[in-house]
Amino acid sequence: MASSASSSCTLPSGTIVGPLVLGGFLQWLLLGLVLGSAARYYFLLSARNGGLYAYLVGGMLVLNALEAGFNTNTIYRTTVCPLEDPARPEWTLCIQPTVVALIGCLAHAFLLERCWRSTKKSWLTVVVLTFFALIALGSGLAVAATAFHTPTTRILIPVTSTSASHSIAMTAWLVMTATADLAILDVLLFVNLRNSIAMLNGANAVPDLPRVPSRHATGHGQSGGGRRDVLTPSRILEMGGLNALATVLNMVLYFAKGKTADHIPAQFAVGSLYTLTILHALLARRAPDPPPPPSLALPVIRPQGSL
Repeated sequence: MASSASSSCTLPSGTIVGPLVLGGFLQWLLLGLVLGSAARYYFLLSARNGGLYAYLVGGMLVLNALEAGFNTNTIYRTTVCPLEDPARPEWTLCIQPTVVALIGCLAHAFLLERCWRSTKKSWLTVVVLTFFALIALGSGLAVAATAFHTPTTRILIPVTSTSASHSIAMTAWLVMTATADLAILDVLLFVNLRNSIAMLNGANAVPDLPRVPSRHATGHGQSGGGRRDVLTPSRILEMGGLNALATVLNMVLYFAKGKTADHIPAQFAVGSLYTLTILHALLARRAPDPPPPPSLALPVIRPQGSL
């Protein structure tokens, strides 16, 4: 009896525990940034931004909270009290890629709308990007369907060539998610660079997305101050550069670091980075308040006897 109890609570290999704990810490850190940005968005822009974006942010927050809970349960069951049957997959670990795929689908929808406007409604570009995004979503859903019939370590760790069929869904999800993110980022970067070159040459640039007007702005179609076509790190973050880097890193570590789980920190961070991208883009599109009208200007008090 004592031996069975000790075997059921024996910690697994350090190659799994370390990445899991690091991934959980990184995700909760990013979740704090997500909650802070979301609070700022709802206090500043939700009333002026329309209901659609508010629902989009709310849905991503719910999915981020679910993913954080699932990953915390996975870390607890893996490190504190592992399952008695190591071959039985933890259901929260099986669902985690699916939740990330749903978050990515919402982020892709927002970024595809940016591509639609930035490319002046190019059907071919949007259809190709939508195809990549839908394949990424479908493969993410397939991971949960196949993972319940696959040992957990075969989902966490790259398997050998003799059992590679067990990781087809995971491989497709990693590859197609990175492909969709990079394709969307390339399109937005190309449009931004073209606008920057056109501005340097004195030509009219392709109109970028306008900023969300503030409550004092007038309805003359102005997009607010600032050069929105200058390529800055903030602009690259709005285009999805950070989450694209995370998905590519997740894919590279999954295939390059054989027999390890080093890709888990990047995989746990992807969902929060998607949400931070959308929140940063929404907050950056707020137009600055114009100067107050002359009627609200303070009167000039002149000393008596002066002209």
